[in-house]
Amino acid sequence: MAYLALAILNSLFFASLALIHLNWLLGGSFGSHLLIPTDGNNRLLYKPNGAKAAVLCAGFLLFILVNLTRTGILPESTVEPMSRYGVAAIGLLLLLRAIGDFAYVGFSKRFYNSRFAYTDSWIFSPVCLVMAIFHFALL
Repeated sequence: MAYLALAILNSLFFASLALIHLNWLLGGSFGSHLLIPTDGNNRLLYKPNGAKAAVLCAGFLLFILVNLTRTGILPESTVEPMSRYGVAAIGLLLLLRAIGDFAYVGFSKRFYNSRFAYTDSWIFSPVCLVMAIFHFALL
């Protein structure tokens, strides 16, 4: 039961990220100053655009599929180890995101003087770490 709850929680997390990127794909700017890294002058380090948002949205939908396949909610279209490797890869990506790039994101960031940096320190990085642990628990 806990296994299923973790996979559903993971999927809801990725669904919310997919919806945000879908908003950006359609030209919206929902949460961009809180969700996109900024420099010391609160300038966005990159602007959300259609191509990047489409790729990330598709990736998050794929992550949902991997999580739901791993629990058996969706039938496995490939051998079982593929979903295990997928969940492990997602967990590793989330762990790397939590650690950061040693500049603007993650626990290792050097720049702390922006709204994004504050939100990243107290929400995004801890959530990524917890979600990584959830994914590793599904192995």
